[in-house]
Amino acid sequence: MSYYWIPKQNWSVIFYASVSNVLDRQNVIDYTYNNDYSQRRPVHSDYSRFVYAGVTINLKL
Repeated sequence: MSYYWIPKQNWSVIFYASVSNVLDRQNVIDYTYNNDYSQRRPVHSDYSRFVYAGVTINLKL
């Protein structure tokens, strides 16, 4: 989600927010193998959901 705002003629501001992994799935980020590569095991991420937000300010000088 984002919001674009122009407070002054030479300014623009973008506010944004997002959520990763909304369904809280066990995401596979890699695989590990045994010594002869005959078996593969998934490596799961240590993070489940992540919420982040931010602001970007653009100035025309």
